[in-house]
Amino acid sequence: MTKPQNELEAALEAIWRDAIGLDEIGCDENFFDLGGHSLIGIEIVTRIRADLELPCALPDLTLHPTITGLANSIAESIASRLTPQLAAQFEEA
Repeated sequence: MTKPQNELEAALEAIWRDAIGLDEIGCDENFFDLGGHSLIGIEIVTRIRADLELPCALPDLTLHPTITGLANSIAESIASRLTPQLAAQFEEA
C-alpha cells in the first residue's frame, strides 16, 4: 500500500477514506476497485473543490482513478494556469 507522498495526496486520501468508508487507502489503489461509483465520485469532487479549493471535475476522477494520478492531474492543472512570471517565482523558491 502506497502512502501519501505530499500534502495534496494526504488531503485527497482523507477525503477518499471518508467518502468510501475505508480506514486505509493506498495512493495507488483504483477508485472503482475500492467500490467507488458516480455518487461517491461526485462527493469526492465536491469536497476537493470546497475543502481544498482546488479545480476538479468528475471526468478528472474517471481519467485518473488513483490518488496519485488525481493529485498529479490537479497539480498540472494548477501549473498550466500560472503566468510565466508566477511560474518562475515557484521555480526559484
